[in-house]
Amino acid sequence: MDDVVVAVIALVVGALLVLRGYATLRLAISLLGGFLGFTLGASLVAQQTGTSYLAGVPGWIGAILGALVLGGLAFSFYRAGITLGFGALGYGLSLLLLPAMGVSQTWLLQLIGRLVALALIIPAIVFDLPGIVIVLATSLAGAELVVIAMRLLTGNVVLAELSAQNPRVGLNGFWWIGVIGVALLGGVVQFRHGAV
Repeated sequence: MDDVVVAVIALVVGALLVLRGYATLRLAISLLGGFLGFTLGASLVAQQTGTSYLAGVPGWIGAILGALVLGGLAFSFYRAGITLGFGALGYGLSLLLLPAMGVSQTWLLQLIGRLVALALIIPAIVFDLPGIVIVLATSLAGAELVVIAMRLLTGNVVLAELSAQNPRVGLNGFWWIGVIGVALLGGVVQFRHGAV
């Protein structure tokens, strides 16, 4: 019976990630930011007023304002971080590869590194690569959950084997094809619903 319960939960969560992963992860990031903002706002008010955490109306106002501000900014921070990550990747690869190609002047290394970083940041912004990363990651993660649920429901694997991390349980052959197929379906559905 536990296998069926876990399978149904995995199927529901997997389907949510496959079909609505972008919206789900965006909500999760915003909620996490809101939670951190709530805690930070309440702590700052308590520290400034010399009162205890969430003591009185000012503490609650600070907590709610903090939650609204950081909750609203959290997804923007994620997007900025991924975009800058693409730039850092280009810069780092340039500084790694150019000396191997014979470039040794520091000014030239820095110039080319910055140009390559910019050349990766611009497409990251134009093509919304942070959004694409979310769609790909949630489609793949959700697809794996869906396939695990199907394996549990068909008796191909039992919960005890999953929890023991038995190497026999790994995805192979047909199951990998299932994961890839479900992930592709999820990516198409999310893109068609305007996820990015």
